[in-house]
Amino acid sequence: MRSFKIEKTKPIQSYNLPAKYRDECNRFVDKLKKNLGSSIKLLVLTGSGGNEKIVENISDLDFMIVVEDSIESKKVIDLLAKITQNTSIKIGTTFYKRNEFEKGLIDTKTISTLELLRKGIYNAIISDESLNIPALSDQYRRDMHKMVLGNYIHSLKRKLYNPIEEDVFQIEKEIRNIKKFIISSKEKLLIDPELIVKEFDAMYPNSPEIPKFETKQQLSKYFMSCFDFLDFISEKVIIRGSR
Repeated sequence: MRSFKIEKTKPIQSYNLPAKYRDECNRFVDKLKKNLGSSIKLLVLTGSGGNEKIVENISDLDFMIVVEDSIESKKVIDLLAKITQNTSIKIGTTFYKRNEFEKGLIDTKTISTLELLRKGIYNAIISDESLNIPALSDQYRRDMHKMVLGNYIHSLKRKLYNPIEEDVFQIEKEIRNIKKFIISSKEKLLIDPELIVKEFDAMYPNSPEIPKFETKQQLSKYFMSCFDFLDFISEKVIIRGSR
């Protein structure tokens, strides 16, 4: 498998982040270093943080971590659970052991992360020069995204069967991810939420519009419009593959 190296790292202090987000990042990275030290082979801030386009009070923080094979998985899992609890900002993590990572045994989110890392859109906070980072082709990334798109859609439909108001934010995020997967499976790799929506609307101008959720009275209409959108995707994009 082809691989690439990280030429230089970017310390978390150099990221253009709102103060409370930078503080949480510093706290997370410091505790990770203190407990795992040189066993950390790769650490990347992903998502809107990695792109330095945080939306305050909405964005989460997401990290991808690769550790040496000699470290027990349970130790890492327990540590991540401990240091991501009771934080002012939700922190998500994707964790790999070195061997599985170098062999390309990764999920679709990480496939996109590696492409953004290779293109210099994301930066590594920590990177061991001995690590072979998989250089996956654009075609492989597109094919993988097509494979998981159906699962993504039906998982979201199951959530819509018995929806509650608290689900709205997560549903909006998952619909945006579906749009991102569709765009990626065709030709482009985007991470800016506004660009994702604009690009998708340009590709599929006749897709059902999902109204902005503002009041409880709109809840039923909002969820039904989500169903209409998913049905459109299943028919127009996955089955027929046309506009």
